[in-house]
Amino acid sequence: MKILKPFITAIALTTFLGQQTIAQTNKPELTVDKTVMCSSETVSFTLIEHHPILYVKVFFGDKDKNGNEIFSYITENTSSTPLEHIYLQAGEYTVTFQSWYKDGTSDESTTEAAKITIKEMPDLTLSDDQKASKLIAESSNADAFSWYSIDRKGNTTQLQNTSSTLNYMESGEYMVTASKNGCEISQTKVVTYQKNMLADFSQIIVVNNVLTPNNDGINDVLEIEDLGEYDEPCIIKVFSKTGKLVYENNNYTNTDGFQGKDKDGNDLYAGTYYYVIKSIGRKGVTGFVDIIR
Repeated sequence: MKILKPFITAIALTTFLGQQTIAQTNKPELTVDKTVMCSSETVSFTLIEHHPILYVKVFFGDKDKNGNEIFSYITENTSSTPLEHIYLQAGEYTVTFQSWYKDGTSDESTTEAAKITIKEMPDLTLSDDQKASKLIAESSNADAFSWYSIDRKGNTTQLQNTSSTLNYMESGEYMVTASKNGCEISQTKVVTYQKNMLADFSQIIVVNNVLTPNNDGINDVLEIEDLGEYDEPCIIKVFSKTGKLVYENNNYTNTDGFQGKDKDGNDLYAGTYYYVIKSIGRKGVTGFVDIIR
């Protein structure tokens, strides 16, 4: 007795101009590398064949500026190469496709491949106010800003500043990143610091040169005199005896300033440390502070 193996690859539905339209039981699959991303990012689609294709027509779900639906083709010669697409507008999109096969059959009913969510990318412009030695980031929709300095080797160091402006007191390259709902965009700018004539400017005065950080309210923080009256942010860097940068703050306040901890919040060893303090419109100051524990 013979056992008949099932052999169902297609069922003929109609014949039109000699070409059969077929409902394939082994339709191809169209996979996507990610379903949630930011606008202007690239998404890749990969075709998995279960029946030799002639070509597949992919509809991405978005439209061009004239309102026409955007689509592309995967052919038998390109089926092994991922198909890439860029969504320019935030929104929800449904990706569908139709299939034509090498045996002359086709499946022109649209098959859903994926639903894709595109999040809004923030806009960003970066300008340099050279007279004020200030970088200005502008965005109509960003939730937050991050600033970085870039050294000659291209290494970045994040600065302690989350506002839309950065007062710089050193020449070099700086980068700002604007973010919104996990989407980020960055711009860089090379600036030249113009030193001001400081003869008539007020001197920055440090109140104490000893820190005893024990939360008793006395010498717990490195205090700057009349800091609340400054028109521009106060920038401070603290170094160890070996010259290692252990603390940095680009918008220093006396309430949460240097309290004997490094930039990661770890307690520094007792000993002598050296600071450099600057603020636009004032004479900078260098000095030392002793941490006593």
